[in-house]
Amino acid sequence: MPKINLTLREIRQIVPPGSGRVDYFDTELRGFLLRVSADFLDKGGVKQKGARVFYVQADVMDPAKGKYVTRKAKVGAFGELTPDEARGKARLLLQQLRDGRPVVPSNVPTLAKMMDIHLADKTLKPRSEHAYRSEIPVKFSTWMDLPLTEVSKIPADVIIDRFKQIEKTHGRMSAKNNFGKLQAILNYAKVKYPAAMPVNPCSVIGIAGLWPKTASRDDCLRGNDFKVFREGLRSFNEITQDCYVFCLYHGLRNREAAGLRWEHVDLVEANLVLPDTKNNQSLKVPLSRQSLGILKRRRAENPEGNPFVFPSLNANHASKTGHIALKADLLQFKTGLKLTVHGLRRSFTTVGERLKLRRQDIDKLTNHSDGTVTGKHYDCTDVDDLRAPLQAIANEIERLMGCRLGGNVLVLPSIGIRSL
Repeated sequence: MPKINLTLREIRQIVPPGSGRVDYFDTELRGFLLRVSADFLDKGGVKQKGARVFYVQADVMDPAKGKYVTRKAKVGAFGELTPDEARGKARLLLQQLRDGRPVVPSNVPTLAKMMDIHLADKTLKPRSEHAYRSEIPVKFSTWMDLPLTEVSKIPADVIIDRFKQIEKTHGRMSAKNNFGKLQAILNYAKVKYPAAMPVNPCSVIGIAGLWPKTASRDDCLRGNDFKVFREGLRSFNEITQDCYVFCLYHGLRNREAAGLRWEHVDLVEANLVLPDTKNNQSLKVPLSRQSLGILKRRRAENPEGNPFVFPSLNANHASKTGHIALKADLLQFKTGLKLTVHGLRRSFTTVGERLKLRRQDIDKLTNHSDGTVTGKHYDCTDVDDLRAPLQAIANEIERLMGCRLGGNVLVLPSIGIRSL
């Protein structure tokens, strides 16, 4: 533990160690030191100077352990700080250590950097990560370059004003979604940098009761709605018509149906496999006679080589994804029904319930997790066990839409689905 007077002249005379690092303690200020690391070769074989960084350390009583422990804090790098500047900062940090107060590290990230850390450490789907990167820098542009120490001090009235501003400009749910993302970033900052982020300023939104409540939806097709839905699909192009009906026949989520790829479909075994779903569990279900008819027609009529079952072929409104988009507002406009795309999934489930089918089978067909002990550890049913309940639901949907069954042909006036 060498001791020297940490002045500019003395520091320049220090010879770096051959390996490892050496701490040089200041003779003027107790607990103030310079850590000198050995020189090293970079990846190109070029010799680089080792780091020289100022630190402070102090022995403080740890009540939890009932004994003194050594606490350290980084002051800053030599070169970025002069010895006098570092010594002045060290006095404040030493006092904080001795008082038992947390010391904010010198490398506290900005909000922009913290968002990158959050996204790098968390396992988010591409769509979710894109939402963070496209929305947070826009909605909170004036805060992105602030260090976390400053973000944590944003006054409550400023947080509330920004929430109401987003709410007024983009809607209540936009305010909720964007502040929810910001809150997630800052909650993670509390874990990674507790000294810099002792409190999450977004907590004031909940305290003030400003989080909008999400009303549960109950839209689904009932009674004659099935025929109205079928007739309303006439004004869509054939690919979009097929996708809406396929979505209904399987109770799929919006993007699961719209983004369906041929690699997910096995026409020989009559199975459908979706490896990436909302609940992060793969979905493997059988195909009904009706859905097989849709898929075979799409295979025959789609452009050769296109990976999507329901591709976007409109040259004037080319989709960035390459597949069609199922939109609730357009569906409501075309059908006159107060119906979302998710309402088709709800309709599928409701038909199954009214047929008195097993809830477990309906849950498996719609990829709902079974949290029961039996479902998690003892249910060994497979895809073939789901064929009968799926076909029963599809047949009932077909009947409710007013389709005429005869011979080997299923006549659906607006779509023309051929059965097998």
